[in-house]
Amino acid sequence: MPPLKAARLRTLIGCLLSLLLLSCGSPRQALRVGTNIWIGYESLYVAEHQGYLGDGTVRLVTMRNASEVQQAMHAGLLDVATLSLDEALNLIEEGQDLRVVLVMDISSGADVVLGRPDIDSLQDLRGKRIGVETTALGAVMLHACLEAADLGPKDVQIIDMGIDRHASAFRNGKIDAVVTFEPARSALLREGAHLLFDSSMAPDRVIDVMVVTAQALERDPQSVRTLIAGHFKAIEYFRSEPLLAAGIMRPRQRLHPDDIVKAFDGIRIPDIAGNHRLLGRTAGEPGLEANAEKLARLMLENKLLQGALDVKGLADDSFLPAP
Repeated sequence: MPPLKAARLRTLIGCLLSLLLLSCGSPRQALRVGTNIWIGYESLYVAEHQGYLGDGTVRLVTMRNASEVQQAMHAGLLDVATLSLDEALNLIEEGQDLRVVLVMDISSGADVVLGRPDIDSLQDLRGKRIGVETTALGAVMLHACLEAADLGPKDVQIIDMGIDRHASAFRNGKIDAVVTFEPARSALLREGAHLLFDSSMAPDRVIDVMVVTAQALERDPQSVRTLIAGHFKAIEYFRSEPLLAAGIMRPRQRLHPDDIVKAFDGIRIPDIAGNHRLLGRTAGEPGLEANAEKLARLMLENKLLQGALDVKGLADDSFLPAP
């Protein structure tokens, strides 16, 4: 995309977001939480629906894809974002002062590479057009897939596209394969796409987290605690009433509730104790920061970061409920 066109697009997105956020103003500035459409983030919308987020001090803002969430964070339009860990590292490299306050989910099969029915193996991807959102998440999954196929980036045609375009581009024959996730994953598999690779084959590389700006943590720590507690309450509700919870998720996911419940099989959701282990500094535990260090090295090796990152102090378990 030409620089001028890209700049105009970012400006337009910023203006639209500003109008959305300002139109919902209240005397007390609400905690602005940006998400894209992914099953691992649906707990927040269940929490909102069930009244777990309190008296309007938390406002959820849905965006089309992770790239828009990152742009909004960079522009200062959000206080909180739900992102993959690698996307959070990209924001930190850009100068954002962020803390990871919650590990929302760990992908274990939910992120996939799908191919046309006539593509039988990873090696058959040679020379093919692969659609992928050029965030670090897409790049990490694509790298792991190509590595497993003994292929390199020059052996395929990489086509940049956001998650909102994955299903239509695949159906219309504009791409031969796609690096994607829910809801496109279930829809395309149901229509005959061939599963070539998934995140269970690249353990612990795809971790979704909640990041909060240091300013928001200082300004409104209680709303952050309310948001996190709402997530755990929503997960409890989902486990006790999966189909009812999936019904709340249906308008955003555009999947049948049975398919939504099944999709959760592809992710692990750490409980409160698990989050304390990941975000705390327990002796002998690898923790999120150790994982972030490994991921940052991998991203640097693959030119997804410009330089080394210091991730010490990134994780903060002090806003979690007591274990």
